[in-house]
Amino acid sequence: MNSDVFLPYTKLDKNLVDYIINDLTKEYKKIEIAIYLYIKLAKTLSYENEYYIFDGDFKVAKKHEDINNVKNINLLNNEVVCYEFTAMFAKLLDLFNIDFLVKYKKEANTFGGQHTNLTFEADNFLVYADSVTSILDGDLFRSKIGYSLVGIQCKNSNINMKRDFDNILNKVYNKIPGYNYNDLINKCRGKTSSMDIENKIIYFSDLTNSIFKNSVDSLAFMLFLKKNILSSEEITNCNMLIVKNNYINDKYLKYNGQLAFPAMIIEINMKDGMTYYVYVPGYKIQKISQDNLRMLFEIKALEYKVDNPQRLELIYK
Repeated sequence: MNSDVFLPYTKLDKNLVDYIINDLTKEYKKIEIAIYLYIKLAKTLSYENEYYIFDGDFKVAKKHEDINNVKNINLLNNEVVCYEFTAMFAKLLDLFNIDFLVKYKKEANTFGGQHTNLTFEADNFLVYADSVTSILDGDLFRSKIGYSLVGIQCKNSNINMKRDFDNILNKVYNKIPGYNYNDLINKCRGKTSSMDIENKIIYFSDLTNSIFKNSVDSLAFMLFLKKNILSSEEITNCNMLIVKNNYINDKYLKYNGQLAFPAMIIEINMKDGMTYYVYVPGYKIQKISQDNLRMLFEIKALEYKVDNPQRLELIYK
């Protein structure tokens, strides 16, 4: 029996639903359908830029805490937060008569305001699903590059069922079109093998801009490339810090009333001192002097995220 107090009020965009279910095959069992819906939805949606950079502040959270906003999420307006994804996934499961239970941290008197996930049951498999176990390293990002998923897990205690679930998951995952993790890594390693760290970072930003439109996905991919492509010494000498960019020069963002969006400061410890770059997703990465970077913080064109204690201490010495 399906359980979510907001299910009767959840409406989905028809074109979005058609796109999600387009490649479903008639041969799929219920467990395969559920897995497919989770992955395809995660590949299609992205975490909301402004909600992320403001750490869920009330100024930007209000529109997400209205269940009626879910029907406005579509292939173009595809940014969500965790409880919107869960509501949409629950609605899709309900369309295919797959049993589920949405889990809230506290009593769900109003929509939003807390992290949610769900558990579904299909073909005797009990499965936990949470696309935002981490904003920058959860399945909303991982699914887009074909990386191993961390938010969908078999909760059956039987080892054989866990193994069978993993096999089904991999089979369904591989059939859904998209980027392949190994291909991306091999291509990137081949292109950057003879580059110094500065040129690697520039290549990372160009590659990221060619793949992603969403800022949170872009910044997640930059961090992913740092971790998986740079050498251990280069990783030590490279600091990537996500900050709030208050300088809105994009007409689309102004039109939609966005207050700020994420950017990244990249600090590289070179032999002759620190080198800095500013990366704004969708734009060419820019080298910046220490003085100019300090000025951007002083005039609050850039600000630190409230929930991130990390600071660029060197620029204030």
